[in-house]
Amino acid sequence: SLSLSLSLSAEAPGKLKNRDDKNLVSTDKEKTLFHPVKGVYEQLSKDCVAQCLVDLFLFPSQYLDIATRGMCPHTGGAVYKYSNFQVPTGEHFLRDLRKDVEKPIGFDAIMRVRTSTGFRATDFFGGVYMNNTTDVELAAVDCDHAITVELKHDDTLSEETGCALLYTTAGGQRRLRVHNLSLNCSSQLMELFKSCETDSLINFFSKTGDHPTLSLILPETMKVFPVTELSTDDRAHQRLAVMAMGVEDTQLLLYPRLIPLHNMELEGEAVPSPLRCSEDRLADGGAVLLENGHALFLWLGQACPPRAHPGALQPALARSPAAQHGQQRTQAPLTLKLTTCLVISQFTADRVQCFSVL
Repeated sequence: SLSLSLSLSAEAPGKLKNRDDKNLVSTDKEKTLFHPVKGVYEQLSKDCVAQCLVDLFLFPSQYLDIATRGMCPHTGGAVYKYSNFQVPTGEHFLRDLRKDVEKPIGFDAIMRVRTSTGFRATDFFGGVYMNNTTDVELAAVDCDHAITVELKHDDTLSEETGCALLYTTAGGQRRLRVHNLSLNCSSQLMELFKSCETDSLINFFSKTGDHPTLSLILPETMKVFPVTELSTDDRAHQRLAVMAMGVEDTQLLLYPRLIPLHNMELEGEAVPSPLRCSEDRLADGGAVLLENGHALFLWLGQACPPRAHPGALQPALARSPAAQHGQQRTQAPLTLKLTTCLVISQFTADRVQCFSVL
């Protein structure tokens, strides 16, 4: 099921009020802005888990209460957000819609993690619904949805863990997919500390940080600094997005890729190797592309050569990454190169949503 919305629901039974009270920011009650309103939407998400996946496409020009509307990820769906949407530049939405409709999907899914005695799964993160403490229920499941599981032990560790996913294909075939893991275990805390998997821990802490209310000690004059540039809906949307991210996606969001464009070879189609994401890499004569999995940021230095002039790049950026096949491309060498890179690279093929170019 696809749901498109431009404004707050004004009619019952799903009527919503504007809860975006800026006076609550940086107070003990700020967390209430991100708690969904109990009632219709909560019950609707529980009913939809039975067999109805819901994908939500939002086009806000004002507050939409995404914290409440965003309960659709519990069905296995996703929330797409297009702030200040304009029809002439709506290709981004059309690409996301096409990708969402065409991707492979399984329905009526139930997942269970099995472990040996003394080793158990205690928490599941990723926009899931659970009627009990063992089974994860999803109206549908796809390759873009990641679920993080917290495991705890109160006995001698065993290396074996299994995950079973039961689902129905689009053709009506009932299938069972099983993942069996055999992990290295250690009784020495120092060995565990030295060999921890950084990217997995970042993914875990990104999702668990959404639950407890954390505190940050800042000077009085800076207490609202972290939220001065983000609206309540923007923050709610990011929280929902992180909950469904896999390890690679959270790593890319927190440490974006920096692609140098100024020294690309005009022949061939190889994408340049990424640079370390540091201010030192931004040379006055350079042109770089920053990718965080959700948006592409084009940065041009003050002394950037004429061949990388914004006017030459604009046609490529307007058509990338899913160029309109019937349109004629500009003949500027770097423009052609940039268009090719954006189309053939994993920038779009491996991402959940298509990019905005900023």
